[in-house]
Amino acid sequence: MERNIFFSELQILKDIAVTLNECTELDTMLNTVLKKLLHVTSLETGWIFLFDDQGAYRLVAAESLPPALKNAEHDPMNQGDCWCVNRFTNGELLKASNIMSCKRLEKAKVNNWGETNGLTYHATVPLSAGDEQFGLLNVAVTNKERFEREELALLESVAYQIGTALKRINLSKREHEMKIVEERNRLARDLHDSVNQLLYSVNVMSGAGKKMAKDKSIQN
Repeated sequence: MERNIFFSELQILKDIAVTLNECTELDTMLNTVLKKLLHVTSLETGWIFLFDDQGAYRLVAAESLPPALKNAEHDPMNQGDCWCVNRFTNGELLKASNIMSCKRLEKAKVNNWGETNGLTYHATVPLSAGDEQFGLLNVAVTNKERFEREELALLESVAYQIGTALKRINLSKREHEMKIVEERNRLARDLHDSVNQLLYSVNVMSGAGKKMAKDKSIQN
């Protein structure tokens, strides 16, 4: 039994790795890998937050969210704080954790924003690579109140794969931006040299013209 579970987890990680390698555009990659994760596990719904350098977050991927969390009027997934976001921005969320109660779901219930489909709890996992943290992976299952240690370990492995892919994309983006800057600088130098050469030619021709104008033999 344990052997089958072990190979099942390996297959899941392999499927996730293949999905990550096939995508290059960030939002597309995260939506695709989230859908794949839910498909190959017993998880039902999930969402991914990414954070910028100022600590602001945005929802970049979501799959099978209940109506209450998709309420366009109140937009519960893109505003307000919650336990996992606060812990992440404070640097306190370093590994996969059980969220005993989701503040967004609680608020949606209290304000009657729609059906929650029996969701109350979720697991949250930081997306990281080395010392860099990029965001959060949240997953949930109807009427599931707690994720087991083995489940959290698998989610951490998946989150690490995603974090590594995010780092790769960021490095590629920075490299591309550096190449653009280098090309701009090269063009600026070429333009500067061309202008200097043109000015030099104009000065030479101007000096030659003045000399010719003073030459009486040329005037006659």
